[in-house]
Amino acid sequence: MVQPFLREFEAHLPALLDRVPFDKDGTKIVKCLMCVPQSLSLLTSAISVRDLETHFLVPDASMGQYRSLDGKCVAIAGVNIHTKTGFRATRVVRILMTEDYPLPSATTIALSLVHINRPLEGGVAVPDDIGEMDMRTFRRYIAMIRAYPESEAVFQSLDHFVRQVRVFPPSHPVLGPESLQRVWRQSTNLLVENGTLDLAPHTHQRSLQLDQAVESYLLEQLHDAIMDHLRVSCAHDQHRLEATWRDLRYAVPSDFNIRMEFQVDPVEALMHLSSAMEQRTPLDMLLHLKRAMQAVQEAIHARLLRHNWPLGAFHLSTDDVLDQLLFLLAQAAIERPTFPLAAMVSYMDSYHFVPATVSAIGFTIANFQVALEWCLQRNEASPVSPRPRVDLPPFEPSLPTIDHFDSSLSTTEDVFVTGADAFNVAEPIYAVACGHRYFAVVAESGMLSTWGDAYGGRLGYPHTSNRVLAPQRVVGVAKVLQVACGAFHMLACDVNGHVHAWGTNSNGQLGWPSTATVVVTPEVVIALRGTYISAVACGDAHSLALSSTGNVYSWGSNRFLQLGRHTILDDDAARPERIDANWAGTTAAGTRRLDPSVGDASPTEPGAALRIAAGAHHSLAIARDGTLFTWGCGVDGRLGLGSHADTSRPTPVLSLSETTPVDTGGGATYSCVLLKSGHVVVAGVVAPDLPPPTLHFAPLVLPGPVRRAVFGERHCVFVLADDRVVVYGSNVHGQCDLGGAALATVVATPTVVPVARPILHLAAGASHTLVVQAGFSRR
Repeated sequence: MVQPFLREFEAHLPALLDRVPFDKDGTKIVKCLMCVPQSLSLLTSAISVRDLETHFLVPDASMGQYRSLDGKCVAIAGVNIHTKTGFRATRVVRILMTEDYPLPSATTIALSLVHINRPLEGGVAVPDDIGEMDMRTFRRYIAMIRAYPESEAVFQSLDHFVRQVRVFPPSHPVLGPESLQRVWRQSTNLLVENGTLDLAPHTHQRSLQLDQAVESYLLEQLHDAIMDHLRVSCAHDQHRLEATWRDLRYAVPSDFNIRMEFQVDPVEALMHLSSAMEQRTPLDMLLHLKRAMQAVQEAIHARLLRHNWPLGAFHLSTDDVLDQLLFLLAQAAIERPTFPLAAMVSYMDSYHFVPATVSAIGFTIANFQVALEWCLQRNEASPVSPRPRVDLPPFEPSLPTIDHFDSSLSTTEDVFVTGADAFNVAEPIYAVACGHRYFAVVAESGMLSTWGDAYGGRLGYPHTSNRVLAPQRVVGVAKVLQVACGAFHMLACDVNGHVHAWGTNSNGQLGWPSTATVVVTPEVVIALRGTYISAVACGDAHSLALSSTGNVYSWGSNRFLQLGRHTILDDDAARPERIDANWAGTTAAGTRRLDPSVGDASPTEPGAALRIAAGAHHSLAIARDGTLFTWGCGVDGRLGLGSHADTSRPTPVLSLSETTPVDTGGGATYSCVLLKSGHVVVAGVVAPDLPPPTLHFAPLVLPGPVRRAVFGERHCVFVLADDRVVVYGSNVHGQCDLGGAALATVVATPTVVPVARPILHLAAGASHTLVVQAGFSRR
């Protein structure tokens, strides 16, 4: 029998296709979707043309957005469809399956059928699969059945049976699967004979729902005794599992052959996996495990959308699913080393009496069984993933050095920008910063001056030209302690702990909703009033702030998870909020690192952040105890966590657990860290023409210890303890040509450049380096 919705769709297909808007030249393929709800979710089999128009989706201009033929808007995120403007109520509808629908080759329309669990509007909610019944549905179903006297007697008999068997030891055969399955089948047969099936709303689903309800009712009450027995009987397998997980506790996705595009941070999946342990029935346990696997698939889909990778080019095979599951289990065992997988698989396999071989949960149990077998049969001689660490080499003194500096200096200071003429400033400079073709200096009096490309209001004052060639004072802010430059916005914090923001606000990076897209003069970020902010940092379109108590706040673009917190609406991202993280790390031995400001390593003392930094689309923080945390975009391994995965929460970098970072920063595709020993380590790739990216932090070979480091979009500059200057990275715009060294377009190895006078202040931007040097005496 043809599904009623699909039958009506095929009958009206020509009329629907006539309403699809074509491009002007008629050559571009328009990829449309026809959403087909489950029959069980439809209130009626009478499908109107308006219903079809609501469910026929054509692409909108925005990525991942669609609109229906009757003008309603939806967004597709992962395996969910979110209804938006035009619908009577917002709704999240799950995609169950997609398939191509054949159309004549002459048409410029490509059509896919998207099977969904309920209509986008109207209808009723039903499980994704009729073989699934969660605890809420199960309890409602049981309550409905027990309301009839002829059914109540069966449940009283089941209750009597449960009271009797509870006095037996858990290993008694009466609690075995064969015995309980016999009781379950007898009870369902009695309910069928009593007419209970007539109470179910859908005839073809009655028996399955009844079977599931009775199974769950019986096993929920006997769960504890059964699981106690299974934990004992599976103890040997569990011991082998835990040994495997100990070997894999430092594993990364590539250890499981997970391709770069599929590497994700499985935060939500781990939550569902952990919840599965707490469930009392095999069916509910299976549903949580199924949701864990779905969460991984949704995370992969979201990752592809974030990075604008073509969805059709990536297909998750059965082997890919198993690889993801093995990595997921290894990650779960870090938090719960005694995760009882062996007992859970045995419980679901032996005590789920309802056949599930063709349903999604049947696929789930099969995958977990294979994963369990892989862990148990893993060769003990196979390589163990070691704890990542960085080996610091001795400094290489053979690199060229420069002559001694001229000691005849005046009290003036010269500001030099690579690729531009130097100019003199009379007032001593306290701090400098630069971004995408614009610059900022803070005088010792706290006065802020900016110059450069004025596009988007980022210089902080009205202007008559888009190029400001000399520093001009920013009037709206005073007594500045620090300034930070993003791509098109700036932040400054003053002596009173206030944060001032200005420039482009297209992603809420100024700290308020993006209704005002450009702010030309500084305004105080009201959401941070009452919190003393001691430092700020800017990514391309996101912002960070550090309070005097060690809390980190974030706002702006969260496209690559760089805010370190969950956001749903744009206004959530635009509002500065504290990142919920305990800034405390562990040593190589697994104990908590010593925090000098606390004086002990007590696990009850909350950690605090000491320094913050931002790359283009990722964020970094150094805790008071010396732990480096990274989060956000992970492509090219720029987070130093051993993978390409984007990470939504501040994550400690294990490879640096035996070192003490003192400064950090990042660019477009890399992170860099200055260690207390004077070494510099880098993760990712600083510039495109350099060697392949490193997924863990690796040391740079330098001629001596570094005392100061700055990090541009694609280049780095280091000042050594003996005042020599080293450059590394892209030099396409001459950003490494300090002192007119005339280097190649790429500085592939750290190189000493001649600098005639000592450097007082230094900053690196997108394609420039800003240097403040002590000026020569004019005699």
